[in-house]
Amino acid sequence: MTDYKDNSNDNLEKLLAEYKKNSSVEKLTELAEELRGSKVHMPCKADDAGRIAAMMIKMKDGKVFIPVYTNKWHLNGKLQSGSRVAVIPYTEVNKIAANEAKINKLDGIIVNPSDSNIIFNMNFVARFQSIEDASKEKGEKIPMEFKTGLPILNNTGLENQMESFASEQDQTTKQSMLNGILNTLRDSQVAMPLGVNKDGKNAPLVMTNNKTGDKFMPVYTSPAFAAKRHPDCKVGIYPFDKANEIALSMTAEVDGMCIVSEKVTVNLKTRLLENVKQVNQQINAQKMAVNGGKTGADPVNPVVAEQVKFTMITLPGLLEKRGQKFIDSLLEERAAYIDELYENAYYNIRMYPFVEEEFTITAITAAPGVDAIEIEFPRKGNGVGAAVRAYIIWNNETQKGRYFGITRNADDVLMIMEVSEGKQTNHGITAIETNELSRILDIVGI
Repeated sequence: MTDYKDNSNDNLEKLLAEYKKNSSVEKLTELAEELRGSKVHMPCKADDAGRIAAMMIKMKDGKVFIPVYTNKWHLNGKLQSGSRVAVIPYTEVNKIAANEAKINKLDGIIVNPSDSNIIFNMNFVARFQSIEDASKEKGEKIPMEFKTGLPILNNTGLENQMESFASEQDQTTKQSMLNGILNTLRDSQVAMPLGVNKDGKNAPLVMTNNKTGDKFMPVYTSPAFAAKRHPDCKVGIYPFDKANEIALSMTAEVDGMCIVSEKVTVNLKTRLLENVKQVNQQINAQKMAVNGGKTGADPVNPVVAEQVKFTMITLPGLLEKRGQKFIDSLLEERAAYIDELYENAYYNIRMYPFVEEEFTITAITAAPGVDAIEIEFPRKGNGVGAAVRAYIIWNNETQKGRYFGITRNADDVLMIMEVSEGKQTNHGITAIETNELSRILDIVGI
């Protein structure tokens, strides 16, 4: 990262202007390639740990973006007091955005706000980052590919979960992994190949499992792969809930839905899809009630999705990001600190349903220089995939920690799930008679 200085981006400016007039996939691909070799001006500030972090701007519609500028002239009069400007490669900005979106709400990157005002949404960011990561792994530059004309879906996390699920042999662990897949699908979009039925209308396909004879309606994690597998079909993009409704409307023809990635397929039977629909409807109704969409639901009831997000995404992310400062605040302020973090992370702060007394924080010295901290979360917020409680094992010498959530699966079984860099590792069942902390200390090696 270098300090604020002049930076010439004449060709990038030209391509941005052309893309604004003609937002074709060809122009987007050309622009993406130019961005790979460009440096941009990124306003930044010190974060809570004193490190330099990208600034965010919130638009009138509530969307949040990282702003970047192609040259210093676009910055005139737009800097906040106390902010700095760094000139860094766009590839670094893209990586920052991809990582930030794992922890906090982020809708993308905005170039030259109030001027050219071009937005790269998170689908673009994810696609760009996946190609950059693949290039680094392969040791050669892989061309940017936006030329299919198909939307880009960021389902990498879902695909990783599916691969782990397919290779797991233990049935209890497998059930927990399936719950994780269903939680991820709730907020995902999928690609559905559409054929033509006897009435000449678009209709989902039906695939037969050669081993069991069961029939499934297929959806894909990748539109490009769906188009490759079914070249004579159109490819529609649907929220998972909508695809689920379609599958349930076809119960006379299919036994469920199959989720297909390039490597594995996960079959979801009709009975499971019905349960998923019921759970998702309850969560969506709760969100709508809080946002004024419905008045019949009780807005005080916990929103399971928020508990999952806070206990298994936001909190471990803050531990990794803030480190010692997070631990110091937690040990000093205890329940008040966690309550404040949760309230600020809640999607509608005015309807935050918890109070400080519903959280319990316990800390012990597990070994010389190692603290073990237990966080008990409110009971009314518990749901499948959310942590009932969490354990943080903090090494004061290395100033590194590990985060373990005790989560409940669909069969009401408690599982030990470790969260690191946005990924969950299943360490198996924690039974009632088992000392959870002893198990976790064994896992850590203490």
